[in-house]
Amino acid sequence: MTLLRRRRPPHPDSVAGVPLETGPTARADDARSVVDVDGIYYGWLLGVRSPTDGAMSPLERALLDGLDQAAATARSDSTLVPRVPTVIPRVLKSLRDDQMSGAQLAREIARDPELVADIVRIANSPYYRTATAIRSLEHAVTVLGRDGLRQLIAAAAVKPIISLQAGHFARLAVPRVWAHSQLCAAACACLGRSERLDPFEPYLAGLLHNVGVVVALRVMDACYDSSDAPRSASFHRAFADRARLLSHRILRYWELPETIMEALDDQVAARSSPMTQLGSVLFAGDQVSKMRMLVDNKLTEDRLDRLTCRLAGRLTDSCSRCYAELATVAGT
Repeated sequence: MTLLRRRRPPHPDSVAGVPLETGPTARADDARSVVDVDGIYYGWLLGVRSPTDGAMSPLERALLDGLDQAAATARSDSTLVPRVPTVIPRVLKSLRDDQMSGAQLAREIARDPELVADIVRIANSPYYRTATAIRSLEHAVTVLGRDGLRQLIAAAAVKPIISLQAGHFARLAVPRVWAHSQLCAAACACLGRSERLDPFEPYLAGLLHNVGVVVALRVMDACYDSSDAPRSASFHRAFADRARLLSHRILRYWELPETIMEALDDQVAARSSPMTQLGSVLFAGDQVSKMRMLVDNKLTEDRLDRLTCRLAGRLTDSCSRCYAELATVAGT
């Protein structure tokens, strides 16, 4: 079985061609050897390096009830819904306007000095690996071009939302969440190029994918009584599911392109439905970037072939190439 797409037929050398083996259809020996990336990653985010296999504790059930309530009210609770950064609509408009050059976009962004400073700082991060230091927005346009500038603007706009810190879980996890958001965006852009997509939409989907994680952390902080840690692997997986649902429901307010919203919807229904082209890119980018972080932090073996049942077996060249490229990307 393969990750299928709506509206467009699959082509052979693509992320969407990764074998999809799940549940009872997966071979028993493969199921034993795969890495539970989400379970390990979300346990690490919540401060647990050795999850337990038992039933959820009373604390975990209470936290999960809070997350369920948040997911149910996300579309009506203004305290949960981060406001769309004002610059994002401008960047999306530039996608639809072939006449808008990088220099024109830069002049529009230059009205916000704080945003410009963030863009220049991110432009000098290891990911872009420029030969000389970038000193100005105009220099960033020259070195990175229109597409690179759009990515920089999106990252600088989204970072304050992802980086919100308040209580115990947010302080612990948010720096890791932002690092993963950047890696996931880079992975999705890389895989999007292999799929012959405009790299910006995959990049933006990867960057926004963790908005629900940050909101979930804030909800948990409001419910947390410091009595224990959420230690069970079953809770970590349930947390991941609620975070994906929160991302989808919250970002509906942002009036993003429908392709991105469909990709986020695909992550919520990933175990039961075929995916769009961008949805499969986002799924693979998320898993590959999490694997990269876990390996770099010595939390699992460097075995991409054991990534998940979703990506078990023969990975495409684009996934392997992307995973290798992420090794050179450091958090900013």
